[in-house]
Amino acid sequence: MNKFLISLSLIGLLTSCKNENNKSKEAEIENKQVKEVTPSIVSPEMEEIPVLKKCYTYRAKDQKAKLNLELEDEMVTGKLSFKGNDNKNGYVIGQFQQDTLYLTYKYVEDNQKMAKELVLLENKDDFTLQMATANYTQVKGIDVIADQSKIKFNGLIFEKFDCKQE
Repeated sequence: MNKFLISLSLIGLLTSCKNENNKSKEAEIENKQVKEVTPSIVSPEMEEIPVLKKCYTYRAKDQKAKLNLELEDEMVTGKLSFKGNDNKNGYVIGQFQQDTLYLTYKYVEDNQKMAKELVLLENKDDFTLQMATANYTQVKGIDVIADQSKIKFNGLIFEKFDCKQE
C-alpha cells in the first residue's frame, strides 16, 4: 500500500509540474510583444519583352530589295525598300498568322505617298519569305487584294540574313 501511495504522489507531483510549465510558457507568450512583419515581396516590375529582329534580302539582275522586321508581341513593324526598276522606300506594319505574314506597306514612289497590302509566306525550313501575287483594287487610296482566295505564293523570294539583335 505504501508503494501505491508513493506512486500516486509521484504522478500527482509530475502532473502539477507539467501544468506549471505550461502555465509559465503561456504567460511568457502573452507577455511577449508581437513583432510587426512587413512582407518582403515587392510587386514584380513588368518584364520587358525583347524585340525579335528578322532581316531579309532579295536580289535579281535588275532589282534588289531589303526587308527588316521587328516582332514584338503580336505586332510586326519594319522597313521595306526596293532598288532597281522600282525604287520604293517605306514602312510595313502587320502581323503573322501562323506561317503567313500580312502587312500594310506605306511607301513613297515618284514623290507620291502610296499604300499596299502585302502577304508573304514564311518557309521555316529554308528561312525564306515568299511574296504573294494577286489582283489588286484601290480602296480609299490603298491597293488591297481584290480576292484573298486567289492569292498565289509565286512572287519574290526573300532570303533571311543575320541582323543585329538588341
